[in-house]
Amino acid sequence: MRDVQTMKEEIAFAKRALREQVRRRAAAMSAQEAADSSGRIARDVLSSPWYREARSVFLYISVGNEPDTRFILRQAMEDGKEVYVPRCREKPVMDAVRLTQLDALRSNQYGIPEPEDGETAERIDLTIVPCLSISPAGDRLGHGGGYYDAFLQTHPCRTLCLCHRALVLEDIPHGEEDVRMDALTFGEGIILCRKGC
Repeated sequence: MRDVQTMKEEIAFAKRALREQVRRRAAAMSAQEAADSSGRIARDVLSSPWYREARSVFLYISVGNEPDTRFILRQAMEDGKEVYVPRCREKPVMDAVRLTQLDALRSNQYGIPEPEDGETAERIDLTIVPCLSISPAGDRLGHGGGYYDAFLQTHPCRTLCLCHRALVLEDIPHGEEDVRMDALTFGEGIILCRKGC
């Protein structure tokens, strides 16, 4: 029987290979494809009951090939919601920091815009999570830093993952420390994940 450490190493190796595969797929998307996909994803988020019911939303600021979240961020602030965005500390610690204006951000060590200061969230109703890919079961392939898994283990709330349709995978390896998502959208409605799979 394989020991726990061997299994963790096998999962980590498989994830690294999948990341390379998904990054190649993402790079092959045209700017128009990505923009159209981002628009459909934003529509799904903003029309969802989970978003409408949430008083506080924790939402990443998109970079690179991720679904663009800036429209969602602006709309959430206009809707009077408490909007929080990630601020990374020592790996894998991340804070949810209140966002009051989108033009008062600086790039962190990963090139991701984040607030320099601001109050941190005491309660979050909905966390909108980035990914490289996700499976229908809710297993998420992130960038490998472990920030979201660590954060969600101590801040339980509804989770909604955004992913371009072309990057969704049927199966993603996962370990005990990986937090499965409650739902996902790739621009064809909100899909509840099969968390028992």
